[in-house]
Amino acid sequence: MMKTIIISVLTIMSALLMISCSDNTLSPTGTTANGYISDKVENWTMGNQTINASVCIPGSTSYTSLGTGRINSTGLFSIDFSVPADEYLTGVDNLFNEGTGVNVKLNSLNTKYAILVLTVKDTNGNVTGLIERRNYTDNITDNSFFTEYVYFNDDITLTGTKLNGYAADTTFSDYNVNSRKGWSTLSCVFTKFTPTYISYKISNTEPQGGKWYYFDVNDRAQSKGLKYKLPFLF
Repeated sequence: MMKTIIISVLTIMSALLMISCSDNTLSPTGTTANGYISDKVENWTMGNQTINASVCIPGSTSYTSLGTGRINSTGLFSIDFSVPADEYLTGVDNLFNEGTGVNVKLNSLNTKYAILVLTVKDTNGNVTGLIERRNYTDNITDNSFFTEYVYFNDDITLTGTKLNGYAADTTFSDYNVNSRKGWSTLSCVFTKFTPTYISYKISNTEPQGGKWYYFDVNDRAQSKGLKYKLPFLF
């Protein structure tokens, strides 16, 4: 059975279109100021709603909120979100905790991160859906990618590769990350995706074709066993 890749919704974790939906931008970039997204969800059909910007609490499946925004009936949305507290950050050095072939250079083992998650909740506060940026809505294939908004508590340079060998499959990771302290965008591109071998590259560059989509958390046909886990890039 193929190992489940723990990736999010990595919504975790990219660049945004302004209301014109023509240019991918993140505002602000490389600062400790609050983040901001303004864009359009392509498949939105749920009318006017409140959306939530959150990060996962380490070691938990719960979220802590960083801000709220609005999405209208046509899918246009905007949201401001704050900087997560240190208690909600995870060490990038987790990269070295497993792997049969780790050949990675990291400028600081003290750097921590958190990945932004955009959620929609019901009137009882339960998460009913996720808003994610990617270029696919069904099965992952070669050249599928998703983009995450990631907060780093320090400047980070991460390069190199990691190989994870398992009984049923092998995962190969290629890193080329250079981000300033604050909110950044990272894209994960699947360069090869088969039942027994998966390779992907994580960098600050998003390929063309990324859009925002809404996914119901109960729609397993959409998840394909590869989504709605704890956000994880490293």
